[in-house]
Amino acid sequence: MQTPFFSSKSRLLAALFCVGSLAGCAQTSTVPSGSHWQAEAAEPNYLNPELQQFFNNSAEQASAYFDQTPWGSHADVIVQSQYYAGSGRECLRLQVIPAAQSARVAIACQQNNQWVAVRPVTQLLKAQ
Repeated sequence: MQTPFFSSKSRLLAALFCVGSLAGCAQTSTVPSGSHWQAEAAEPNYLNPELQQFFNNSAEQASAYFDQTPWGSHADVIVQSQYYAGSGRECLRLQVIPAAQSARVAIACQQNNQWVAVRPVTQLLKAQ
């Protein structure tokens, strides 16, 4: 008489182990929602009223001089182009030339009907 390779008891234990493992994977986390990591939006840093007015009324290639900007003091600001970002916000690509510094690209976008400085994340960094 042949004996079965696995007894019915060991098959039952293996099946229970598989079901228990799958059930453990399917459970939701019991971590309280307050301890989940969340990216919190920083408070927007609205630009000063002079920059607000310039950006609201400027066309492409418009330029103006400002004593204070988020990109440097005593700077010429040139609007290079206007576009809509992937977020749907209206944005301006700027060339900023602070006093005694080289020109650089800056971005300003509208948020809640105000202009805010935004990091140019798609601009490649230049090795200096």
